[in-house]
Amino acid sequence: MKIASGRANIYGCDVTLDVSYIPAIHSLVFETKGSGYMATGTQTGHLAKVLTLPSNYLPANELNVCICANMQLKFGVSLIVQTNGDMAFNVTSSEPMRGFGWPSAMGFIPL
Repeated sequence: MKIASGRANIYGCDVTLDVSYIPAIHSLVFETKGSGYMATGTQTGHLAKVLTLPSNYLPANELNVCICANMQLKFGVSLIVQTNGDMAFNVTSSEPMRGFGWPSAMGFIPL
């Protein structure tokens, strides 16, 4: 059952996040997709709030899920779920990026 959807523009890339809930395993399921390419210029990190979960699906602790990590490119994307229900993408890189596509991912987060 889908409980929330959101979108954000991260470094020029349009990103969507869909979140569902599976009661049998008391977990959130997320799916993220992007269109376009990220170009950071001189920046090396970005935190973008995407959506807020309904109040009956809040986690007891802040959760952080790695979506993509590429050590060769010195780049990572994670999904943060805060105890107030805010969900945000955290993009980190140790060097400026040019033309990196958003990693499509699907996963689950136990509450």
